[in-house]
Amino acid sequence: MSGRAKQITYSVVNALGLCAAIASMILMWYFSHAEAYLLAIAAVVLLLLPLNVLVHECGHLVFGLLSGMKFVSVRVGHVLVNCFKRPRLQVSLYTQTAGESAFFPRSGGRMRGRHFATTVGGAALNLCYGAIFLPLYFLLPAYPALLFFELFAPLCIFEGFAALYPAELPAGKTDGRVAFDILRNSAEENVAIRVLEAQGILYRGAFEDIPEETLFGAPVVRADLPALHALLLLQMQFLLAKGRRADAEAVFIRLSSFSEELTEEAKEELARYGRFFRGGKLESCGGPLRGIALLEAALTSAENEKILP
Repeated sequence: MSGRAKQITYSVVNALGLCAAIASMILMWYFSHAEAYLLAIAAVVLLLLPLNVLVHECGHLVFGLLSGMKFVSVRVGHVLVNCFKRPRLQVSLYTQTAGESAFFPRSGGRMRGRHFATTVGGAALNLCYGAIFLPLYFLLPAYPALLFFELFAPLCIFEGFAALYPAELPAGKTDGRVAFDILRNSAEENVAIRVLEAQGILYRGAFEDIPEETLFGAPVVRADLPALHALLLLQMQFLLAKGRRADAEAVFIRLSSFSEELTEEAKEELARYGRFFRGGKLESCGGPLRGIALLEAALTSAENEKILP
């Protein structure tokens, strides 16, 4: 089956599953003989801040924290909480995905398992939610407060299985596809894990603590892969920290050739190094930059002082 056919199949199955989950939700309300306002509140919540998506992102958050990851941002529906530099609450009218979480590691080591646990954590909590609240619907009386949470059990179960289905969509990979690629050590996830490993070392250490084989010798991947851009940036910074300016500039030139695939944040970061290689001073940012969205890391002020003449 071609990639396009897989996407269509996933979209059809996803739509049918969502309809079945919503129908189950309505039937549960109907047979519980609850007031209409309860279903209306559930519908408003589903449109504004979907509880099933919130549970999913909380799963990533919980499993990520337990795996030694640092929370950066989480988005549920149109609401984004960003804690990268300072806590910020943002509301966006347009979103490509229902939810998204971002982390970076607090330390290196065992990164493949930690990355896998964080990835499947969302679906795991969805299925746990469904496994708890769906039986409660049949075992306990229909108290309004409890029934509200019970109504979302079918949607959480659907969310969990949909996330675990291995598919690559226009908006990106499902959690199941990422987890599958981690297990089979695909080229893309190999590069991502190398970046995460370096990020974890940099959280409390320095570039000199990163084994050179972690950053070099990665498999060939697509030029538009953000993890590749992050790896090249880390390679450039690593070489600068080692005093190998000429080698670092060669990596800079290669990274610059991908300018069309870079995000605006990555372009701004690259421009800083462009000024440095042209003889200017590398701007201080008051410390290292480690944005998980692009998996970036910048030189610390102390490292900058060692590099600059």
